[in-house]
Amino acid sequence: MRISKWLTCAVPALLALSCYAHAAEQVLQHRRVQEILPRVFVEGKVSRGFKVSNKFLADLDGTELTLRDIAQDRVCVIVFWAPWNLDSVMLLQGIQRVSENLAAKDLGDTVVFLPISDVGIDDVPTVLRARDSYGLTLPMYIDVKHELFDYFDVTAIPLTLIVNRKGEVIYRIVGYMQWENTAVENELLSIVNQAQE
Repeated sequence: MRISKWLTCAVPALLALSCYAHAAEQVLQHRRVQEILPRVFVEGKVSRGFKVSNKFLADLDGTELTLRDIAQDRVCVIVFWAPWNLDSVMLLQGIQRVSENLAAKDLGDTVVFLPISDVGIDDVPTVLRARDSYGLTLPMYIDVKHELFDYFDVTAIPLTLIVNRKGEVIYRIVGYMQWENTAVENELLSIVNQAQE
């Protein structure tokens, strides 16, 4: 009888402990993943950085700017995207959250995020619809003259370039990547700090 009562109490306790251990392992695994740079990020590192040309782009009002006008000695994350491409939109949502995280740490001015779409000025409503539909608040730009898409040889989207403060492309990341990652954020901050030394 005592054994039966003991088993009645012990079995549920062991099951609960087992579930807790499993949940704790999942949390640790998630943290480990968050501390490792995604493979596509690592593979995107450019062995020899090349300077960014001062090509023109436009904001959604049609005002022409150059990359230098926008960058102003900051680290730039340039994302070539399309409103109809879901991978592009998901990537921008992740980048937006990274931007918000940096702003919350008073580091928002150290990195500028430039989503650039290859559409004409007549297609701006399409970009606006995508921006509003997906809750994107990042400033958006367009490559009206197709100069940037040609210069950076954009053949697939999304394509992300990370440019250091010296104006050199140091990462070229093709395709979707999970940006909400502690290691990615730390790498961006490392690039900012390298440029300040």
